[in-house]
Amino acid sequence: MVDRPQSPRALVVDKDDDQRREMSAFLTDRLGFETTAVADGEAAFNVLDHEPVDVLLAELRSQRIDGMRLLEIARARNPEICVILTAPTLDLASVTEAMREGAYDVHTRPIHYERLQAILERAVSHQRLVNE
Repeated sequence: MVDRPQSPRALVVDKDDDQRREMSAFLTDRLGFETTAVADGEAAFNVLDHEPVDVLLAELRSQRIDGMRLLEIARARNPEICVILTAPTLDLASVTEAMREGAYDVHTRPIHYERLQAILERAVSHQRLVNE
């Protein structure tokens, strides 16, 4: 019997119910991720505290615990985590800060799913190589 690699685990954090469901469905149905979806940073913090996560998709700016804080927490728990932040619009300062802090990418909305897929495939491949 051949060992099959475990499905990567993703955490989606988005206050918009429709956007959260859409991203979760994409990750699960199209890419085969095990996906947990939550509405805010506090719930995401709890997930990061109790579950291993390979990919974090979160809003760059939100109330209380935003994407930048989640990026910091997630990378402290898993330095190889792929963190992708989303925002309705981007400014160069925010993107630069996010990338400097270790974000894998920053996306504007609406999400371009083909681009997201390519980024996630590259990130997960890199994680598997590092783990081997």
